[in-house]
Amino acid sequence: MIEVFIENTKGSRVKHHHDEKNLVPLFDEVVARPFPYDYGFVIGTTAAGGDGDNVDCFVITHRTLRTGDVVMCEPLALMEQNVDGYTDHNVVAGLEGEPPELPDGVAERLAEFIAAFREHQPEVSSRPGRLLDREAALAFVAASLDPP
Repeated sequence: MIEVFIENTKGSRVKHHHDEKNLVPLFDEVVARPFPYDYGFVIGTTAAGGDGDNVDCFVITHRTLRTGDVVMCEPLALMEQNVDGYTDHNVVAGLEGEPPELPDGVAERLAEFIAAFREHQPEVSSRPGRLLDREAALAFVAASLDPP
């Protein structure tokens, strides 16, 4: 299980930015596309090989989540992503207690979102990659855990 801080809600074009180590709001911006799923980050991590931020996480659920919610999740997959030459992979997770499976079309929706997310920032290159399995997600999170 992983603990995920919800930063942005599905269907919203507002991206909230937080100090990810202290969970303090910093600023908001409007992005090119609405988030296809709730989105946040895994508490207690720093993304391995990435931008120094926590591990990003899309949460697949039918429940209504809000910015600032902290939820327990089960990693289901890992979406590869490259932003301006660095790795910025996203864990794809399901809420604890919900069926541990990905709905049809998740890979396509995420790839489309990642490709279009930074349309308002033409100077930033963002490319989606493959959707990897649960074991890849677990290994990525394990490699990204902050020291105790």
